[in-house]
Amino acid sequence: MNFFFAKWGLALLWMGIILTISSIPGPLLPRAGGEPRNILFHLFEYAVLGWLLLRATEGKGLFAGTISAGWAVLDEWYQSFVPGRASSVKDVIVDLAGFGLILILWKRRS
Repeated sequence: MNFFFAKWGLALLWMGIILTISSIPGPLLPRAGGEPRNILFHLFEYAVLGWLLLRATEGKGLFAGTISAGWAVLDEWYQSFVPGRASSVKDVIVDLAGFGLILILWKRRS
């Protein structure tokens, strides 16, 4: 049990943080910075998740990428039920780009 949490705990915690942020109703979200800020936030969010998943999967990019992509899709679907929020295919693509950037850095490091 401790091995599982040592390996996956931070990734699962970060996934929970992503979901918590997605639970914030639209009117309560800060609007400063507009679309560029939103894109950077998505890139950062999923680059961190990607790094944590690559660490948990011991560098198995396809497995980590599948989890990341699945979480991005589920997160956007979930947002469609939050007042003032909407789901966006563009956000999923930006999320995957965040994972892709970290995957490139991970592979270059190896």
